[in-house]
Amino acid sequence: MNKKIVLTALFLLLSGPCFSQDLVAPREVGDTVLYGIDFDSLSDEEKASLSGAGPEKTPFWADRTEIRLGEHYLLYMPPKETNPLFPGPIEIIYFYYPGSDWTARSDKIIREWAGKLPVSVKFKPTPAFIFDDWWFLVRISLAFKHLGIENRAVPALIDKLHREGSKFNPVNTIELRSFLSSQGIEVKEFEKAVNSHEVRSKLIGVEKATKMYNIKTVPSIVVDGRFLVQAREDRAPAEILATSTTLVEIAQEARNLGGYERLNK
Repeated sequence: MNKKIVLTALFLLLSGPCFSQDLVAPREVGDTVLYGIDFDSLSDEEKASLSGAGPEKTPFWADRTEIRLGEHYLLYMPPKETNPLFPGPIEIIYFYYPGSDWTARSDKIIREWAGKLPVSVKFKPTPAFIFDDWWFLVRISLAFKHLGIENRAVPALIDKLHREGSKFNPVNTIELRSFLSSQGIEVKEFEKAVNSHEVRSKLIGVEKATKMYNIKTVPSIVVDGRFLVQAREDRAPAEILATSTTLVEIAQEARNLGGYERLNK
């Protein structure tokens, strides 16, 4: 989606929109925390603080030969705690964008994987707001979530965008309404949701979350506020999920032992 499409959207919205006209949310984004740090580049003190081990000991993730820091996943420093009271549920945030080919290639597999996670793991699909011209599909996704139909409506939108390409233009009011009807979604309910204060506020919230977690590509998976797994051209979805599964196991092991700092003891 480019600027030409956005201008087309504004014209269509003025002539008979699903959306109200004050669409673009104000940008209220704080500073981004650097996260991509290779373990080998850290000082002994930093390694010790992260692993709970002394400088002479091996950090807990170095024993996991199936995944390697900096190659398979990245580490947030400091962790972005998802639960102030440890231990709490392990939270997985799945950042996606409906118009992304990589998301189209991975979304179904990721959601099926999430359905098999332990009940103690919270899975949170979240649209990523990386570029300014992504706001349209992000806001549609948030409206689906607001209506409680995200799990079926977003995959259907992704599939239609991927299969039909330029033949389906969701910024065209008629085409969007036709898609909604085909999915059994009440158009009036959708329009009410997409223009609601809640969805407008969430649009600002997901933009902040995208920057806070330093999301640069989709799909991306954040595990327990500590680990980031990103899509790459040379990495199949199954490999991304294998890495994520191992990180969930590490997070669960940390809870069983009473904290990440105990993993090496």
